[in-house]
Amino acid sequence: MNLVFDIGMKDGEDSALYLAKGFHVVAFEADPVLIQQAHRRFEKEIRSGRLHLVEGAIVPESWPAAPDGKVRFYRNPGNSDWGTVLEEWTLRNQVLGFSRIEEVEVDAVDLAAQIRKFGVPHYMKIDIEGVDLDCLNTLAQFDQRPEYVSIESEKRSFAALEEELEALSKLGYQSFKAVQQGSVHRQHEPLPAREGEYSGYTIRLGSSGLFGRDLPGTWKTRDEVLRQYRRIFWRYRLLGDYSFLGSRDSGRWLLRNASALLERLGLDVPRPVPGWFDTHARHVDAAA
Repeated sequence: MNLVFDIGMKDGEDSALYLAKGFHVVAFEADPVLIQQAHRRFEKEIRSGRLHLVEGAIVPESWPAAPDGKVRFYRNPGNSDWGTVLEEWTLRNQVLGFSRIEEVEVDAVDLAAQIRKFGVPHYMKIDIEGVDLDCLNTLAQFDQRPEYVSIESEKRSFAALEEELEALSKLGYQSFKAVQQGSVHRQHEPLPAREGEYSGYTIRLGSSGLFGRDLPGTWKTRDEVLRQYRRIFWRYRLLGDYSFLGSRDSGRWLLRNASALLERLGLDVPRPVPGWFDTHARHVDAAA
């Protein structure tokens, strides 16, 4: 199927890659400022029907429906990637040094209804702060599942990460890759492409990068990727956002700039430490 869902469009870099590779894209975004930017950037693709922009915030199904169909969304002007519908996540952002929060009212989006409208995609990228697992669990309502999905992996609680992998396994995903997001700009699209068309698109830091059969690395079993994440979590505890360094302004600055500082000293830094990861998953029914 020639369809990709970009859940958490943000600056549009992921959608731009999917479009360049010839896919039709349904992109979801809640931040009104980013939505305006997307309309300007992708005017031609929206007009042609290759890109459908769903405006509003996906909310957990357990939330009671608001009478006016609206939901409160917390914009983070200091880091637009961290917009969220969860008030408790704004506290996390403040701890990490982003204290400016703007509250706006946006439309509540029913993800299941959008899947019924557009169809089950070939690939579903999920990156919306705090609601990734809720989006994933929505797939349980459908007999067909995306061949590939990715979510921003949990980095504070190992039990929560295990819950993510358990949810993926119950949905029929049996192969996994933990992808270091701080080094996706080093990815190179294979030629010939194995997903869609070859685009030659330059993958930028901050985007989600390649997916599916184009994604570099070896697919792992659930147990294998759990072992990998155990090692990753040790690095989180030593150098992550909630470590001794990560909880202090000077430490956060050092962690954010360590790679650049080492490169200035002439040392090659293939990926940031500890970085952050997405979990990519391949369904048991996916084509080899």
